[in-house]
Amino acid sequence: MVCSVGFVADHLEILYDLDIEARAIAQENGMAFARTAMPNADPAFTAMLADVVRRHLAEREAAVP
Repeated sequence: MVCSVGFVADHLEILYDLDIEARAIAQENGMAFARTAMPNADPAFTAMLADVVRRHLAEREAAVP
């Protein structure tokens, strides 16, 4: 099981390095390979990000005289 904790979204590094290269190495060595899902596709994750942005914008608007 592989978990790319340094990233929150699927992108080239994840899709190629892990899903292609690491999977091939695992298969060559008779190992199972699975990767955890990335949170970018999770509606709760995107809603949380949107909430953070909204709160940040509201704080900035409140700070402007």
